[in-house]
Amino acid sequence: MGETSLPYQIILIVHLCVCLTLAVYGVHRYCLVYLYYKYRRNTPRKTACFINKPRVTVQLPMFNEQFVAQRVIEAACQIQYPRDRLEIQVLDDSTDETVEIARETC
Repeated sequence: MGETSLPYQIILIVHLCVCLTLAVYGVHRYCLVYLYYKYRRNTPRKTACFINKPRVTVQLPMFNEQFVAQRVIEAACQIQYPRDRLEIQVLDDSTDETVEIARETC
């Protein structure tokens, strides 16, 4: 009887470990839900704002993107931001005609 009960004991121990792991996971989830409901109305308040908008640089890395280069550059040019504060850089080291397409666009 001692030999046949060993596999059952191993199965029981594995089963209990899995159940314990799931219980810990469930308690963790409960804590997360509790904290969400406790702090859901706490929204960050604007403490300051920019007097002048900061300079922004948009970088467009490309490598052999001849079929999308023009669309990507034109989409970047459509960004609504003050033109004197926006810089768009096309970083292109292509080995095909993408370089010419990028030069002609925008």
